[in-house]
Amino acid sequence: MLQYQSRAVTSTISTKHKAVIAYAGNGALADKHKVACKKHFRMRTPDQHAAMLSYLNAVSWDCVLLENDTQTEFDHFYSVMLGILDYFYPTRSVSVTNRDPYFVTPVIKALLRKRNA
Repeated sequence: MLQYQSRAVTSTISTKHKAVIAYAGNGALADKHKVACKKHFRMRTPDQHAAMLSYLNAVSWDCVLLENDTQTEFDHFYSVMLGILDYFYPTRSVSVTNRDPYFVTPVIKALLRKRNA
């Protein structure tokens, strides 16, 4: 059960009013410890999209289509596509803490770091 503390404060302008402020004692609701975790993401730019699309236009899919087993075809296709994805959109990581605002995603944080560097 939370323990609330209250306090009466006077107005900042000259009136006869007072305000009562109630809060959970000693910042019980606030997390005092900073917890960081590493998030992985892929940066995507229009140049990367264009390079990947031009590469995919030139790829021959015969090695995938000549297989007899559907699962083997899919596994081969998946490994080829994952390799292309890793080549054109490499995985990056950034540390995100619990004190960052909710709207600061790993991509936004990486862009802010790039701008401030």
